[in-house]
Amino acid sequence: MKKLKIAFLINKLGAGGAERVVTTLANKLSEYFTVYIITFSKNEPFYRLKKEIQVIPCFKQIKSSENFIEAIKSNYLLLRQIKFIIKTNKINVLIGFMTTANVLATVVAKLNNIPVIISERNNPKKQSIPKFWKLLRNITYPFANYLVVQTSQIQHYFAKKIRKDRLLILPNPISSELTLNRDIKAIKQNILLNVGSLTEQKGQDILIKAFALTNIDDWQLVIVGEGPKREKLEILIKELGIEKNVTLLGRIKEVHKMYNTSKIFAFSSLYEGFPNALIEAMYFGLPCISTDCPTGPSELIENEVNGYLTPLNDARELAEKLKLLMHDGKKRDLFGTRAMKSVEKFNTDKVVKEWRLLIEASIE
Repeated sequence: MKKLKIAFLINKLGAGGAERVVTTLANKLSEYFTVYIITFSKNEPFYRLKKEIQVIPCFKQIKSSENFIEAIKSNYLLLRQIKFIIKTNKINVLIGFMTTANVLATVVAKLNNIPVIISERNNPKKQSIPKFWKLLRNITYPFANYLVVQTSQIQHYFAKKIRKDRLLILPNPISSELTLNRDIKAIKQNILLNVGSLTEQKGQDILIKAFALTNIDDWQLVIVGEGPKREKLEILIKELGIEKNVTLLGRIKEVHKMYNTSKIFAFSSLYEGFPNALIEAMYFGLPCISTDCPTGPSELIENEVNGYLTPLNDARELAEKLKLLMHDGKKRDLFGTRAMKSVEKFNTDKVVKEWRLLIEASIE
Protein backbone atom coordinates (compact mmCIF):
# COMPACT_ATOMS: atom_id res chain seq x y z
CA MET A 1 0.00 0.00 0.00
CA LYS A 2 1.33 3.43 -0.98
CA LYS A 3 2.27 5.65 1.95
CA LEU A 4 0.36 8.86 2.57
CA LYS A 5 2.37 12.03 2.07
CA ILE A 6 2.43 14.44 5.01
CA ALA A 7 4.23 17.78 5.28
CA PHE A 8 5.17 19.85 8.31
CA LEU A 9 5.23 23.61 7.80
CA ILE A 10 7.51 25.61 10.10
CA ASN A 11 9.48 28.84 9.87
CA LYS A 12 12.89 27.16 10.12
CA LEU A 13 14.65 24.14 11.61
CA GLY A 14 16.70 25.96 14.22
CA ALA A 15 17.61 25.03 17.80
CA GLY A 16 14.24 25.75 19.44
CA GLY A 17 11.83 23.46 21.24
CA ALA A 18 9.21 23.44 18.47
CA GLU A 19 11.91 22.55 15.95
CA ARG A 20 13.02 19.63 18.11
CA VAL A 21 9.42 18.39 18.36
CA VAL A 22 8.96 18.60 14.57
CA THR A 23 12.23 16.72 14.07
CA THR A 24 11.27 14.01 16.57
CA LEU A 25 7.80 13.55 15.07
CA ALA A 26 9.08 13.59 11.49
CA ASN A 27 11.76 10.97 12.19
CA LYS A 28 9.32 8.58 13.82
CA LEU A 29 6.34 9.24 11.54
CA SER A 30 8.53 8.47 8.52
CA GLU A 31 8.03 4.80 9.45
CA TYR A 32 4.37 5.19 8.49
CA PHE A 33 4.22 8.10 6.03
CA THR A 34 6.32 9.83 3.39
CA VAL A 35 7.40 12.93 5.29
CA TYR A 36 8.31 16.39 4.02
CA ILE A 37 9.25 19.48 6.02
CA ILE A 38 8.54 22.83 4.36
CA THR A 39 10.45 25.80 5.80
CA PHE A 40 10.01 29.48 4.99
CA SER A 41 13.71 29.93 4.21
CA LYS A 42 16.77 27.75 3.79
CA ASN A 43 18.90 26.83 6.80
CA GLU A 44 20.87 23.84 8.01
CA PRO A 45 18.67 21.74 10.36
CA PHE A 46 20.03 21.92 13.93
CA TYR A 47 18.72 18.49 14.91
CA ARG A 48 19.41 15.26 13.06
CA LEU A 49 16.84 14.21 10.47
CA LYS A 50 16.56 10.84 8.77
CA LYS A 51 17.86 10.85 5.19
CA GLU A 52 14.49 9.94 3.70
CA ILE A 53 12.85 13.11 5.04
CA GLN A 54 12.87 15.84 2.40
CA VAL A 55 13.29 19.43 3.60
CA ILE A 56 11.97 21.97 1.09
CA PRO A 57 12.64 25.68 1.70
CA CYS A 58 10.25 28.15 0.10
CA PHE A 59 13.02 30.64 -0.52
CA LYS A 60 16.77 30.85 -0.05
CA GLN A 61 16.21 33.69 2.39
CA ILE A 62 13.44 36.08 3.37
CA LYS A 63 14.23 39.75 3.83
CA SER A 64 12.68 41.47 6.86
CA SER A 65 9.72 43.65 5.90
CA GLU A 66 10.19 47.38 6.56
CA ASN A 67 6.50 48.27 6.41
CA PHE A 68 3.00 46.79 6.28
CA ILE A 69 2.83 46.75 2.46
CA GLU A 70 6.10 44.84 2.23
CA ALA A 71 4.86 42.38 4.86
CA ILE A 72 1.66 41.73 2.87
CA LYS A 73 3.66 41.17 -0.31
CA SER A 74 6.19 38.89 1.41
CA ASN A 75 3.50 36.70 2.96
CA TYR A 76 1.55 36.54 -0.32
CA LEU A 77 4.67 35.24 -2.09
CA LEU A 78 5.24 32.78 0.76
CA LEU A 79 1.66 31.58 0.55
CA ARG A 80 1.91 31.09 -3.20
CA GLN A 81 5.17 29.15 -2.90
CA ILE A 82 3.82 26.85 -0.16
CA LYS A 83 0.75 26.19 -2.33
CA PHE A 84 3.02 25.30 -5.25
CA ILE A 85 5.13 22.91 -3.12
CA ILE A 86 2.03 21.18 -1.75
CA LYS A 87 0.54 20.71 -5.22
CA THR A 88 3.82 19.63 -6.87
CA ASN A 89 4.57 16.99 -4.23
CA LYS A 90 0.93 15.86 -3.95
CA ILE A 91 0.83 16.26 -0.16
CA ASN A 92 -2.14 14.55 1.49
CA VAL A 93 -2.04 16.20 4.94
CA LEU A 94 -0.43 19.49 6.00
CA ILE A 95 0.71 20.10 9.60
CA GLY A 96 1.48 23.63 10.79
CA PHE A 97 3.75 24.43 13.74
CA MET A 98 3.59 27.85 15.44
CA THR A 99 1.28 30.77 14.76
CA THR A 100 2.48 32.18 11.43
CA ALA A 101 2.90 28.72 9.92
CA ASN A 102 -0.51 27.70 11.28
CA VAL A 103 -2.26 30.61 9.60
CA LEU A 104 -0.52 30.00 6.27
CA ALA A 105 -1.03 26.22 6.52
CA THR A 106 -4.77 26.61 7.05
CA VAL A 107 -5.18 28.94 4.06
CA VAL A 108 -3.00 26.80 1.76
CA ALA A 109 -4.70 23.56 2.79
CA LYS A 110 -8.12 24.99 2.01
CA LEU A 111 -6.88 26.26 -1.37
CA ASN A 112 -5.49 22.79 -2.13
CA ASN A 113 -8.50 20.99 -0.66
CA ILE A 114 -6.47 18.85 1.77
CA PRO A 115 -6.79 18.34 5.54
CA VAL A 116 -4.73 20.53 7.87
CA ILE A 117 -3.62 20.01 11.46
CA ILE A 118 -2.21 23.03 13.26
CA SER A 119 -0.22 23.09 16.50
CA GLU A 120 0.06 26.06 18.86
CA ARG A 121 3.39 25.84 20.66
CA ASN A 122 3.31 28.78 23.04
CA ASN A 123 0.98 30.45 25.51
CA PRO A 124 -1.38 32.62 23.39
CA LYS A 125 -2.23 34.84 26.38
CA LYS A 126 1.40 35.80 26.91
CA GLN A 127 2.92 35.40 23.46
CA SER A 128 3.98 38.67 21.86
CA ILE A 129 2.81 38.70 18.25
CA PRO A 130 1.55 41.59 16.06
CA LYS A 131 -2.17 42.39 16.22
CA PHE A 132 -2.46 41.57 12.52
CA TRP A 133 -1.38 37.96 13.16
CA LYS A 134 -3.67 37.69 16.18
CA LEU A 135 -6.55 38.71 13.93
CA LEU A 136 -5.53 36.17 11.28
CA ARG A 137 -5.20 33.51 13.96
CA ASN A 138 -8.77 34.16 15.12
CA ILE A 139 -10.07 34.05 11.54
CA THR A 140 -8.21 31.00 10.24
CA TYR A 141 -7.88 28.60 13.18
CA PRO A 142 -11.57 27.56 13.19
CA PHE A 143 -11.13 26.26 9.62
CA ALA A 144 -8.41 23.77 10.57
CA ASN A 145 -9.39 20.10 10.85
CA TYR A 146 -7.64 19.92 14.22
CA LEU A 147 -5.84 22.28 16.57
CA VAL A 148 -3.29 20.61 18.82
CA VAL A 149 -2.25 22.25 22.11
CA GLN A 150 -0.17 21.00 25.03
CA THR A 151 -2.05 22.02 28.18
CA SER A 152 -5.60 22.27 29.52
CA GLN A 153 -5.18 26.04 30.12
CA ILE A 154 -4.34 26.66 26.47
CA GLN A 155 -7.17 24.35 25.42
CA HIS A 156 -9.53 26.46 27.52
CA TYR A 157 -8.24 29.64 25.83
CA PHE A 158 -9.21 28.34 22.38
CA ALA A 159 -12.42 26.60 23.47
CA LYS A 160 -14.60 29.61 22.62
CA LYS A 161 -13.21 29.77 19.08
CA ILE A 162 -12.69 26.13 18.10
CA ARG A 163 -15.17 23.26 18.05
CA LYS A 164 -14.60 20.88 20.96
CA ASP A 165 -14.08 17.84 18.72
CA ARG A 166 -11.35 19.69 16.80
CA LEU A 167 -9.37 20.89 19.83
CA LEU A 168 -6.98 18.31 21.26
CA ILE A 169 -4.25 18.08 23.88
CA LEU A 170 -1.23 16.11 22.67
CA PRO A 171 1.95 16.20 24.74
CA ASN A 172 5.40 16.84 23.33
CA PRO A 173 7.48 13.71 22.77
CA ILE A 174 10.90 13.41 24.34
CA SER A 175 13.46 13.34 21.55
CA SER A 176 14.67 9.83 20.79
CA GLU A 177 18.17 11.28 20.42
CA LEU A 178 17.98 12.19 24.09
CA THR A 179 16.34 9.00 25.32
CA LEU A 180 19.05 6.89 23.72
CA ASN A 181 21.74 8.90 25.51
CA ARG A 182 20.45 8.86 29.09
CA ASP A 183 23.15 7.55 31.42
CA ILE A 184 21.92 7.18 34.98
CA LYS A 185 25.35 5.96 36.05
CA ALA A 186 27.16 9.08 34.84
CA ILE A 187 29.26 10.90 37.44
CA LYS A 188 27.41 14.01 38.61
CA GLN A 189 29.06 17.36 39.20
CA ASN A 190 27.94 20.33 41.31
CA ILE A 191 26.19 21.90 38.34
CA LEU A 192 22.90 23.78 38.40
CA LEU A 193 21.63 23.52 34.83
CA ASN A 194 19.26 25.69 32.82
CA VAL A 195 18.37 25.08 29.16
CA GLY A 196 16.57 27.70 27.12
CA SER A 197 16.98 30.59 24.69
CA LEU A 198 18.37 33.78 26.24
CA THR A 199 15.16 35.78 25.99
CA GLU A 200 12.89 37.76 28.31
CA GLN A 201 10.45 34.83 28.39
CA LYS A 202 12.99 32.43 29.91
CA GLY A 203 13.74 34.61 32.96
CA GLN A 204 17.40 33.66 33.36
CA ASP A 205 18.13 37.02 35.04
CA ILE A 206 16.03 35.91 38.02
CA LEU A 207 17.84 32.58 38.10
CA ILE A 208 21.24 34.28 38.06
CA LYS A 209 20.20 36.58 40.93
CA ALA A 210 18.89 33.59 42.90
CA PHE A 211 22.10 31.67 42.33
CA ALA A 212 24.11 34.65 43.61
CA LEU A 213 21.94 34.77 46.75
CA THR A 214 22.83 31.16 47.65
CA ASN A 215 26.42 32.22 48.38
CA ILE A 216 27.60 28.69 47.66
CA ASP A 217 31.04 28.73 46.04
CA ASP A 218 31.45 25.08 45.09
CA TRP A 219 28.56 25.00 42.60
CA GLN A 220 28.40 26.16 38.99
CA LEU A 221 25.40 27.59 37.14
CA VAL A 222 25.49 26.52 33.49
CA ILE A 223 22.97 28.01 31.04
CA VAL A 224 22.64 26.27 27.68
CA GLY A 225 21.12 28.41 24.93
CA GLU A 226 21.59 31.56 22.90
CA GLY A 227 19.59 34.70 22.32
CA PRO A 228 19.27 38.50 22.39
CA LYS A 229 19.67 38.84 26.19
CA ARG A 230 23.21 37.43 26.28
CA GLU A 231 24.90 40.81 26.72
CA LYS A 232 22.52 41.91 29.51
CA LEU A 233 23.02 38.60 31.31
CA GLU A 234 26.80 38.90 31.00
CA ILE A 235 26.64 42.40 32.54
CA LEU A 236 24.43 41.10 35.38
CA ILE A 237 26.82 38.22 36.09
CA LYS A 238 29.73 40.68 36.28
CA GLU A 239 27.81 43.10 38.51
CA LEU A 240 27.05 40.26 40.94
CA GLY A 241 30.69 39.18 40.95
CA ILE A 242 29.97 35.55 40.05
CA GLU A 243 31.83 35.28 36.73
CA LYS A 244 33.82 32.27 37.98
CA ASN A 245 30.65 30.36 38.87
CA VAL A 246 28.35 31.07 35.91
CA THR A 247 28.78 29.89 32.31
CA LEU A 248 26.63 30.93 29.35
CA LEU A 249 27.43 27.90 27.24
CA GLY A 250 25.54 28.88 24.08
CA ARG A 251 23.82 26.36 21.80
CA ILE A 252 25.13 22.81 21.93
CA LYS A 253 23.93 19.74 20.03
CA GLU A 254 24.93 17.18 22.68
CA VAL A 255 22.81 18.65 25.47
CA HIS A 256 22.38 15.13 26.89
CA LYS A 257 25.92 15.40 28.27
CA MET A 258 24.83 18.29 30.47
CA TYR A 259 21.64 16.50 31.56
CA ASN A 260 23.71 13.43 32.49
CA THR A 261 26.35 15.24 34.53
CA SER A 262 24.37 17.98 36.31
CA LYS A 263 22.88 17.59 39.79
CA ILE A 264 19.97 20.07 39.66
CA PHE A 265 17.85 21.62 36.92
CA ALA A 266 16.31 25.08 37.34
CA PHE A 267 13.58 26.43 35.06
CA SER A 268 12.88 30.14 35.38
CA SER A 269 10.40 30.96 32.59
CA LEU A 270 7.78 33.69 32.89
CA TYR A 271 5.42 31.76 30.60
CA GLU A 272 5.47 28.67 28.39
CA GLY A 273 3.42 26.65 25.96
CA PHE A 274 4.77 23.39 27.29
CA PRO A 275 8.34 23.27 28.62
CA ASN A 276 10.36 20.75 26.60
CA ALA A 277 13.56 21.37 28.56
CA LEU A 278 11.81 20.68 31.87
CA ILE A 279 10.40 17.39 30.56
CA GLU A 280 13.84 16.41 29.29
CA ALA A 281 15.52 17.21 32.60
CA MET A 282 12.93 15.16 34.50
CA TYR A 283 13.41 12.27 32.08
CA PHE A 284 17.13 12.34 32.87
CA GLY A 285 16.33 12.05 36.57
CA LEU A 286 17.31 15.56 37.54
CA PRO A 287 15.63 17.09 40.60
CA CYS A 288 13.89 20.18 39.24
CA ILE A 289 12.94 23.61 40.51
CA SER A 290 10.60 25.60 38.29
CA THR A 291 8.67 28.82 38.39
CA ASP A 292 4.95 28.14 38.60
CA CYS A 293 4.41 29.96 35.32
CA PRO A 294 1.54 29.57 32.88
CA THR A 295 1.50 26.97 31.39
CA GLY A 296 3.08 23.56 31.88
CA PRO A 297 5.28 23.31 34.99
CA SER A 298 2.38 22.71 37.39
CA GLU A 299 1.18 19.88 35.12
CA LEU A 300 4.60 18.23 35.44
CA ILE A 301 5.71 19.04 38.98
CA GLU A 302 3.76 18.30 42.14
CA ASN A 303 5.32 20.72 44.60
CA GLU A 304 7.56 19.05 47.19
CA VAL A 305 6.76 15.60 45.75
CA ASN A 306 8.80 15.35 42.54
CA GLY A 307 10.27 18.87 42.51
CA TYR A 308 9.72 22.44 43.65
CA LEU A 309 7.47 25.15 42.22
CA THR A 310 8.30 28.76 43.07
CA PRO A 311 6.46 32.06 42.43
CA LEU A 312 7.31 34.14 39.37
CA ASN A 313 10.06 36.77 39.72
CA ASP A 314 10.91 35.70 43.28
CA ALA A 315 14.69 35.35 43.38
CA ARG A 316 14.78 34.90 47.17
CA GLU A 317 12.30 32.01 47.22
CA LEU A 318 14.10 30.40 44.29
CA ALA A 319 17.42 30.79 46.15
CA GLU A 320 15.99 29.10 49.25
CA LYS A 321 14.81 26.11 47.23
CA LEU A 322 18.16 25.91 45.44
CA LYS A 323 19.99 25.81 48.78
CA LEU A 324 17.71 23.04 50.07
CA LEU A 325 18.60 20.82 47.12
CA MET A 326 22.26 21.80 47.03
CA HIS A 327 22.67 20.68 50.65
CA ASP A 328 20.43 17.59 50.57
CA GLY A 329 21.62 14.73 48.36
CA LYS A 330 18.88 12.37 49.55
CA LYS A 331 16.16 14.82 48.52
CA ARG A 332 17.85 15.28 45.15
CA ASP A 333 17.79 11.50 44.62
CA LEU A 334 14.14 11.24 45.72
CA PHE A 335 12.92 14.08 43.51
CA GLY A 336 15.00 12.79 40.59
CA THR A 337 13.60 9.26 40.80
CA ARG A 338 10.02 10.50 41.06
CA ALA A 339 10.55 12.99 38.22
CA MET A 340 11.80 10.25 35.92
CA LYS A 341 8.71 8.12 36.57
CA SER A 342 6.29 11.01 36.12
CA VAL A 343 7.35 11.80 32.54
CA GLU A 344 7.21 8.25 31.15
CA LYS A 345 3.97 9.20 29.34
CA PHE A 346 6.01 11.48 27.07
CA ASN A 347 7.82 8.52 25.54
CA THR A 348 8.22 9.09 21.80
CA ASP A 349 6.39 5.91 20.75
CA LYS A 350 3.32 6.76 22.85
CA VAL A 351 3.06 10.34 21.61
CA VAL A 352 3.75 9.46 17.96
CA LYS A 353 1.00 6.84 18.05
CA GLU A 354 -1.47 9.57 19.01
CA TRP A 355 -0.21 11.80 16.19
CA ARG A 356 -0.42 8.94 13.69
CA LEU A 357 -4.04 8.22 14.63
CA LEU A 358 -4.86 11.94 14.36
CA ILE A 359 -3.30 12.21 10.89
CA GLU A 360 -5.24 9.14 9.73
CA ALA A 361 -8.46 10.51 11.23
CA SER A 362 -8.02 13.81 9.37
CA ILE A 363 -8.33 12.12 5.96
CA GLU A 364 -11.28 9.88 6.76
